[in-house]
Amino acid sequence: MKQLSHLNSRGTFGLILAVAVYMSSSEGHAALTVFVNQLDAWRAAAGATTTVDFVEPGPPAWVFADHYISQGVTLDLSWAPSSPPYSNWNRLTNDSPGYAGQFHDNGGLLGVAPGFNSALAFVFSEPIYSFARTATATQANSFYCYFYLGDEQVGFFSYNYFAGTIGAVSDVPFDRVATSFIKVDDIHFGVVPAPSTAILLLLSTCARRSRVR
Repeated sequence: MKQLSHLNSRGTFGLILAVAVYMSSSEGHAALTVFVNQLDAWRAAAGATTTVDFVEPGPPAWVFADHYISQGVTLDLSWAPSSPPYSNWNRLTNDSPGYAGQFHDNGGLLGVAPGFNSALAFVFSEPIYSFARTATATQANSFYCYFYLGDEQVGFFSYNYFAGTIGAVSDVPFDRVATSFIKVDDIHFGVVPAPSTAILLLLSTCARRSRVR
């Protein structure tokens, strides 16, 4: 991992990292640009994005894996079985016992697989190129993030002593992200961009020329 910028004199975070991850040919590889506490910069690089903030009316409650499918993501767990009754996802608020003040918008998610070493993972309805997550206020330890396309791992990055928002933009698509934390404040992910107007015009021109011939 090559760090392009460093902690400033106050020791605060505002880093943009460039990470190139190379694996065996059977696993593929992805070049990742990682943004630490630079959500606006990540969004600028990612293009159109979706945010799931886990904020809903009503008290905290268990949710099913497909609870957020209308927003393009299905809940999963990494390193643990992912089908009920072995795993659960709990929508939390700052009123949840033991979670006072942890969520900046009063909403978060906890993944639980009793008896297993689990962590949150997310499956997307279509391949995407960017993902970011905002940690709860108490998460300041190391963070690991694995990217998959189907069953193939295509990328990975880690960062030490992370608190806040961290995200990556990949040069290859992925449809599942597995993280090392069991709780999250928000997640953000990109959508596959539509073809540009210039490309559509070019394709239209080629089609017209083909018909003329």
